[in-house]
Amino acid sequence: MDSRPSKAEYIRENHFNFFTRFGSLKNVLKRTREFYIRSLCLVLQEKNLETASEILEHIFTVALFETEGNHLTDGSPMESELSKKYLQHKISTSLHPTTLGEPDAEGEETSEEDALKFDKRILEGSKSMLTASEERFKLI
Repeated sequence: MDSRPSKAEYIRENHFNFFTRFGSLKNVLKRTREFYIRSLCLVLQEKNLETASEILEHIFTVALFETEGNHLTDGSPMESELSKKYLQHKISTSLHPTTLGEPDAEGEETSEEDALKFDKRILEGSKSMLTASEERFKLI
């Protein structure tokens, strides 16, 4: 029996180690750091690319907003608060410590090419969201 990790396990573990070493997460509160790491791990666990993109959008919404909570005028939740609640709910219902390193379902193999396409799409989406965010701040 082969005890080596599958390609998908190897990719997930490398990304997890990469997330935990982000310099910008080292000097923040432990709860904040864990929130972002767990949110990023949601992306790693997701099998559906559209859902992974949606999770990333929520992560960037929380990270790029300067404030959170409710609007002062009408008391409705801000977009960042809604995204934070969405991520907290996803974390509490789907992220378990034992599932990060679990191999894919039987007969389902993730190729390196698939992983590279996934990483490239995440990178392109991140760049476009950052550009849109920069444009938004220029208008202020």
